[in-house]
Amino acid sequence: MKRISAFFLVSLSCCSLVTGLPTTRTQTSSHEKPLVEIHSYEIVQLELKKPFRLRDAEGKEQSYERAYLVTIRGTFPHDQGIGMELFIGDYPVPEYGGIKDGIYFRIYDEKLLNSLEGKEFRYRIGRAEIRSLEKRFSTKEARPFKTQKE
Repeated sequence: MKRISAFFLVSLSCCSLVTGLPTTRTQTSSHEKPLVEIHSYEIVQLELKKPFRLRDAEGKEQSYERAYLVTIRGTFPHDQGIGMELFIGDYPVPEYGGIKDGIYFRIYDEKLLNSLEGKEFRYRIGRAEIRSLEKRFSTKEARPFKTQKE
């Protein structure tokens, strides 16, 4: 049984090499729509139903009464098996969710939010190099933040 499973996995990986899974090279073709692209983004302040405990930028455990919700509209991979990492500058966005026309994530620490000002949105798919999305993160136009309840 183990030999069959190992053989199947090796065969599957060889087949995927032959069929050519999507790579970053195919997404930059001038004839195809980019695999990842940002059209716009919005930042709102969320009043949380209950405090959220998390470590801040300095590693101290904090309790947050609010969060900043960043919603990015654009083109992103729909295939969750592709594994996209999102960055703002060198900060890796630890977790994000999908919406119909983009993705969203939360930032709880206001110091972190402020430190990301002017940094470039970047991404990586699989083991490929980190690529720029040609947009910079800024909170200036969003201030004062619209407030929503969670």
